Amino acid sequence: MLFVAEVSAVERLLTIPEVASRLKLSRTKTYELASRGTLRSIRIGASRRIPVEELDRFVDDLLAQAGRATRDRAVTPGPVSKSEGLTRSEPRSAG
Repeated sequence: MLFVAEVSAVERLLTIPEVASRLKLSRTKTYELASRGTLRSIRIGASRRIPVEELDRFVDDLLAQAGRATRDRAVTPGPVSKSEGLTRSEPRSAG
């Protein structure tokens, strides 16, 4: 856990390219997330910055969503199409 009091103000605010690099996303996608408010940011003049705490929240939310999606699929699987239900040992019918 990052303790805010131990980090300088400069280290607490990340640029879009820094966030994009950490998330392994393009700058364009990161700007899009910030513009939509999905990844909350602050503006300083013409610059946009992402607080480190916000990046942590964003990643935590993504992990929680992925966990819910995994649990939902495990508990309530959707209908299986005919082709998905075949195993490798079963031949496909021709029509």
